[in-house]
Amino acid sequence: MRQALREHAYLEGDFVLRSGRRSRYYLDKYRFETRPELLEALGERIAATVQESEPEADLLAGPELGAVALAAAASLASRCACDPFSVRPIC
Repeated sequence: MRQALREHAYLEGDFVLRSGRRSRYYLDKYRFETRPELLEALGERIAATVQESEPEADLLAGPELGAVALAAAASLASRCACDPFSVRPIC
């Protein structure tokens, strides 16, 4: 999965981040969220990690825009009654 993420979503160049800071690399989430095989693998990994660390979890949260698709993929992969929801900043 690491190689697939690097191939499809890892970019090198000169990027201005939302914070205003500059970076020489960028991981474009839209490039892996639109590849079903990568999104599925990430969802499975997240679901397994949740199961290991919090086996009684019944909610999965994803920051709005940032991880909603990941939370939904993890919920699907877990096959549990976990309700995915998004988290919005207050300010």
